[in-house]
Amino acid sequence: MSNLIDVAIRNSAAFHKKDSAALRSTLHTDYHFKGPMMEMNGPEECVTFMENMPFMCTDKNVRYIQDGNTVVKVFDVAFTQPFQETVSMCEVMTFEGGKILKSELFYDTAPFTKNGMKESA
Repeated sequence: MSNLIDVAIRNSAAFHKKDSAALRSTLHTDYHFKGPMMEMNGPEECVTFMENMPFMCTDKNVRYIQDGNTVVKVFDVAFTQPFQETVSMCEVMTFEGGKILKSELFYDTAPFTKNGMKESA
């Protein structure tokens, strides 16, 4: 397995365990995240979101694909709280210096909006 894929796996595990130190260790100091309903700049915004995340969920059917310094994670997220739904997602991560520099997440927002979630950024 590639070192970058290993970092992506550790990032996901840290996020789900709400392990701030482990999450920070996978993120570049210039980290930037963009998704359909939000955007974050810097590791601290990511840690704050993780600590306050309103969802209970697990990743399923996870596949990683690497091309150079880009790792793509294709997966299903099974949400159990505050609603029950499985949402297919695709995350494209660009690495620099062995850490995630930027991440873009793609998914259908319909399950979130139908359950009362609103865009935060």
